[in-house]
Order: sequence, then C-alpha cells, then structure tokens
Amino acid sequence: MGKASRLKAAKRASSVSVPGIKIRPAVAGDRAVIDELLAAAHTRLNDYIGKALTDPARSTGFGWAIHNKNEFARALQTGPEEASYSLTTLLVAENDANEVVGCVHAGPAEHVMDTALAQVPRQDRMGTAISAFLGLVKLHGISVRPDHRGRGIAAALLRQVIGSYTRAKRLLMYGQFKTTEDLGDFYRGQGFHVATAGTSLSTRAIFHPNDVVLTHEPGYRLFYRDLALPRDTSWERRPGVGR
Repeated sequence: MGKASRLKAAKRASSVSVPGIKIRPAVAGDRAVIDELLAAAHTRLNDYIGKALTDPARSTGFGWAIHNKNEFARALQTGPEEASYSLTTLLVAENDANEVVGCVHAGPAEHVMDTALAQVPRQDRMGTAISAFLGLVKLHGISVRPDHRGRGIAAALLRQVIGSYTRAKRLLMYGQFKTTEDLGDFYRGQGFHVATAGTSLSTRAIFHPNDVVLTHEPGYRLFYRDLALPRDTSWERRPGVGR
C-alpha cells in the first residue's frame, strides 16, 4: 500500500462509529473507570499520565503535539514527561447513558527511548530521543466493558488511534497480548501482524545504525502495524536470528 493509500485508509478508519457510542478524549472524572478497564487489559496508566489526567492546572489535553512538530519540540525542551504527554492518546467510549464503557491508551514507548539513549554518544541523544518519540507508538492498552463487547467498540477506538498516528506520519505501532487470550484475529482484522511466539521486533529502520529490539513479556505475543514504511515484515526478528 502506497503512502497516499495509507493516509486515505487512516482517514476512513478514524471516522468509523458505533451506533449509540460516542468516542471522546478522557477527562479527570473518567480516571476510576479507566483504571478499572485498563486493569482488565493487564496494564495501567503511567504515574505521570495519571497525574496529568487529573491535574486541574492543565489547560491542554492529551496528544496536543501529535500533529505539530514545533509544539512537540517545545514539549521536549520542558522534559521527557511533557514530551510523552504531548504525544499520548487517551480516549474513552461513552454510551447513551453517559457511562464510560471502553478506553484506549496509546503513545510513546519510554523504555525503548531509554534503551536507545544508552546506545549513543551524548551529542546524539537529542536526535535519538526525537526518533523514539516520533517513530514508535505503543498501544499500551485497549478495553471494553464485558456487557458492551461484540458491538465493534474496541475496533472503533483502535481505528481512531491508527488514523491519528498514521496522519502524523509515525512509523510503527505495536503492543502485546497474553497468549491465553484469543485476540489474534481481532488485531489481524485491524491490519496488524501478529508475531509468532518468541519473535521480537527490530527498530533498525528507526534508529539506524543502532537497533533496539522490542520483546514481549513471558506469556505474551507481540502484534504490530507498519504505519509508513512499505516493508511490513522487515520489523520481525525471529528467535536465533541476529542482525
């Protein structure tokens, strides 16, 4: 799929809706429900993301620099937490009764940036940090309340996230799910590759000549979606294969 086709597909994906469901940015009053939903997805908000969500002094919502590199540069000058906050997506799905029934959390993979920074000389660290923030998107968690599953809510949340980061020209979106959960078909249906057990991902295309290898936790599998580069399988690094 060419670049123009990818962007058109992303725009269509972000417009997908579910009858009786509204998708909106998270606000402070959603915190307790978000915590409950993400716990069911075996994840949680980072401490500073949770704090930002409930900080009454903040006038800017999540993701305010996703589509504006100048704003991102300003956030990065403030510090890595502000930079991460500026590129984070935190959305909720709300039903007709104004109940939050689903959420999605996506954004930078800070641990990848930390690993990448350790591999380069001090003078190269700013460029490496920018590559980490702007190249990778981690799907930290997506969850829907059990009584609202099967309606396409998770797909609608995920497609909105995919559309946003594709238009922002990110390169790779990835995440992991438990091998005991039957989620492979869901992610494949949203255009992701589901890696076989033990397969990791190479980020040489982002950090060349360095390579930060993305691995999964024990009992999990990686899934990933190429957002920009027309080399879908080049990210995979199979067990026992060095690069």
